[in-house]
Amino acid sequence: MSVSISKTLSSKIKTVSFLCTVLIALLHAYEQSLLSESNHCSFYVARFLSLGICEIATPFFFIISGFLLACQYDDDVPYPQLVKKRLISLGKPYVYWCILYALAYLLFAILGNYLSGRPLTENTFLATPLHPWMEACRIFGFDLFDFPADGPLWYVRNLFLLVLLSPVLITAMKNKTTGQMFIVFAFVFYLFHFLIPKPWWQFFMTGFSFRGLLFFSIGMYLKRFPVTWKPGFLFSLLLSLGWLVLALPWKFSPNWRFIILQISISIGCMALWSIYDYIPWREKLESWHGIRYSFFIYASHFAVLNILFCLKGCNFLRKHVMDSDWLIYFLRFLVPLSISFGVAIILERYLPKIYRTLTGGR
Repeated sequence: MSVSISKTLSSKIKTVSFLCTVLIALLHAYEQSLLSESNHCSFYVARFLSLGICEIATPFFFIISGFLLACQYDDDVPYPQLVKKRLISLGKPYVYWCILYALAYLLFAILGNYLSGRPLTENTFLATPLHPWMEACRIFGFDLFDFPADGPLWYVRNLFLLVLLSPVLITAMKNKTTGQMFIVFAFVFYLFHFLIPKPWWQFFMTGFSFRGLLFFSIGMYLKRFPVTWKPGFLFSLLLSLGWLVLALPWKFSPNWRFIILQISISIGCMALWSIYDYIPWREKLESWHGIRYSFFIYASHFAVLNILFCLKGCNFLRKHVMDSDWLIYFLRFLVPLSISFGVAIILERYLPKIYRTLTGGR
């Protein structure tokens, strides 16, 4: 049994993806060095939102990507064609955004270093002595132990690796038993990969991510063996409350805190998907043209954040506007989100070819 993508399901996927993009922007707004632990309220609310609630966004993207790829497999799209399509829709935008971010941030960082009298390569991804091939590897994220120049695009890099591995994953989803066994094994690795020593911990976090493997596989499984039961409002509400409780910044040991957070992420994905059906204004949100800008916002907001709200920029705000952790936190969220949204509208309207190039036709 499989499930087809109806217009209703497609609208829900697009809208929830947009909400997750907003969560990603809020996640990146958090910077511990900019928040004072003495201000308990702002410190713990920011941790709860960014390091608790917002952590479900990337796993949800993986679920959707796995689901959509399984749809194409079930439509008998050949594997070489799947890879080719992802090279166009994922590979090209990935390269363009890494170049754009590298140029914009590099020029900004070098200018800041020059004005401050620091070495020109300080606070950049460049390393001396300069080796063009090594710098290219850093920019495009060929080193799976590190991030690409545009940090959030580690997800796109990981997603393409999963697409390459997809024949193995789709074979594991051949029947319910093998699919469930594979997901259980992936969940165990995902839950306990903090035990892996560095630098391999980072490799399995954002290089070839156990998190990505688990949730991508769940998406594939849900396409092959859909859950037909629709949870009621009360169950969805209880699930959401359970997610919120587990997402709180509990004062456990780092290992236990990590495990609890991973469990909360799994529950949160289910909670968001189920509670969405009971949001009274969801139909208006689904018809809003702004949800189409998800990928552009996702790819561009990080550059805006790091350029406008570097340490000096935040110190300037504290000195000349307001010395407030709340102000810094929410400006780091709202300003990059708004600027990325505005640029997306302008490009789509006046430079549509550039917009399509940067979004892979999304």
